[in-house]
Amino acid sequence: MPPSDNKVRDMPKRNDPISNQVAGNIARLRQAYGYTGTELAERCAAFGRTFEPPIETSMNFGTISKIESGDRTVSITEMFLFAGALAVTTNTLMAPFSNLAIGAPSQTLEARVTALEVQMAQVLGYQP
Repeated sequence: MPPSDNKVRDMPKRNDPISNQVAGNIARLRQAYGYTGTELAERCAAFGRTFEPPIETSMNFGTISKIESGDRTVSITEMFLFAGALAVTTNTLMAPFSNLAIGAPSQTLEARVTALEVQMAQVLGYQP
């Protein structure tokens, strides 16, 4: 039976902790928002088309699956597309899971960045 399009796999298997963190956070965010791998790939493509010139991507379910399972790393351009498609910052994609701020999918990027800045200020011990 083929793997489910919306199943989050175990943590990636690379020896690169940042790549593992990014892949794991992409999977966690995708699942938290209820997106399938195909839907996330489509969101990445749509986000890429908002630029002039457009950022073209050949991302699909297979690409998402390989990234989440640790069989493929994420390029800088792809990390930017994932951040836009998931309405988070690239820093959020690299953040340790315990610090990952997951808001409602309808929440704007600006609202999430503000919430993340408030969390960071509290962790660092100052008022934003």
